[in-house]
Amino acid sequence: MEVARSFDNVHVIEHAWDGNHARQRNLGLDYASGDWIFVIDSDELVGSNFLARIPALLVSTTETVLRFPRYWLIDLENERYIASDYLYPDPQVRLWRRSAGLRYSLKPEYSIHERLEGVDRNKVVLLGDIHLFHLDFV
Repeated sequence: MEVARSFDNVHVIEHAWDGNHARQRNLGLDYASGDWIFVIDSDELVGSNFLARIPALLVSTTETVLRFPRYWLIDLENERYIASDYLYPDPQVRLWRRSAGLRYSLKPEYSIHERLEGVDRNKVVLLGDIHLFHLDFV
């Protein structure tokens, strides 16, 4: 928290933990004020080309909801990942226009592994060249 507070343009919001990840994420969405929402888990990293590609993409795209392939790493140094039909790639919606009005479901079955509501799956664009790395097994 101290690192976040050290930036002048960061507003830190503290809220009691109630055990529901989706509710906490929705609270963050309530406070968001930018044009775009980007969500990343504490056990995830963005691929090396993320910072190079995203700024131009945000000003040029007409898309509303973007998702990225997520790889479950087993070796961070050599970027080795689990290859299976279930976990590779594991496409995740992580970037969307705030105006899309997406929210996380508050259904009990999604309290830990959150699910976005309001996503038209036919209009979601997969950006296959920008990766997320999940560190669950590292």
